[in-house]
Amino acid sequence: MGHLSFLGKQIHKYDPQIECSEKEFQKVLQHFSRIETLRGICKLSSHLEIGGGDVFQFGSTPVNPEILHFFASHVIRCATDLTKAQMPDSQFEIVLRMCWKLSQEQVLHENYTASELLIRMGYVQFVTQQKRLNSFTRNLYLFTDLWKRVSSAKEIDITREIESLIGISYDFALFFALALTHNKDGHFWAYDQKIIDDLKSKTGLELTVEDHQKFIDWCSGSYEEIIAHSGLISPFLSYPIIESKFKPTSDSGEVYMIVAPNFIFEK
Repeated sequence: MGHLSFLGKQIHKYDPQIECSEKEFQKVLQHFSRIETLRGICKLSSHLEIGGGDVFQFGSTPVNPEILHFFASHVIRCATDLTKAQMPDSQFEIVLRMCWKLSQEQVLHENYTASELLIRMGYVQFVTQQKRLNSFTRNLYLFTDLWKRVSSAKEIDITREIESLIGISYDFALFFALALTHNKDGHFWAYDQKIIDDLKSKTGLELTVEDHQKFIDWCSGSYEEIIAHSGLISPFLSYPIIESKFKPTSDSGEVYMIVAPNFIFEK
């Protein structure tokens, strides 16, 4: 994998040494379970986020958030819920190489202007290289301290505006965001009362089950919403969490998939 540098940010380039068409790619995905393939992608996304880097090796193939997002969006569109077939690691690596090939061709085939290409590059690569703690502290300082010092903005209570938009207080939203970005599994269930009571005793925050569900609703999108998304920007910037509509057992809740933990704070 090669690297170019632009204003201190790395631009990743890689020759996957594979030939494939979009149709061939889709045909491969159709043989495997959508939920199981997404689970593998989200596990890699979690590994990448917690590891603190912006790229790692899956076998001999480099993986970064951009490629995982490309992979996930196509799995949502093309894979099926009618099979439980899981993709073996060897096939998974081949598909990752196909993702590199097709994502690069997609840029070349679209009639983008230079400005549009720079915007796309900035969001799909540069934003994932930000240190999450930097984003957290910057936003916390901006909305809880700096905002009210600016004479032209202080008439607007920004934390109340955020609460009216999300449905929960800003500090609760930050707490849930931190918890999800450090999730090691890549998936989770909505917190039940037992978990909420435990968190309340440890943090002193007056959290509720409803608060957590409101945060999930704000950050998550259905398969249909993700498929309907169009434009240069990844759908996972709007929907970093996927609503799977899948319940492993009859008495369990819906599983939510964290496909883009790096975008939760951006959301």
